[in-house]
Amino acid sequence: FLCHFFFVVLSMSTKVSQEDLEANQIPPAWRDACAHLLIPLNQCRLNTMYLPWKCTHEKHAYEHCQHHEYLHRLKAAGKH
Repeated sequence: FLCHFFFVVLSMSTKVSQEDLEANQIPPAWRDACAHLLIPLNQCRLNTMYLPWKCTHEKHAYEHCQHHEYLHRLKAAGKH
């Protein structure tokens, strides 16, 4: 099961290059299929000093992507 999980994670195509991920200081643990949404979310958070009522659109888009990827992993594992 663990090998299958890593295959699924590594085979996901990201929409951001490794150079962009490194330039935006995205940790390796967060470099998944939703990393293209994490970069603008982090930039918005920095620009607005992490005010909780700001960046709601970016946060919702990122969390929606994360939930979709979770469901995809469940389906790939045969649990859904």
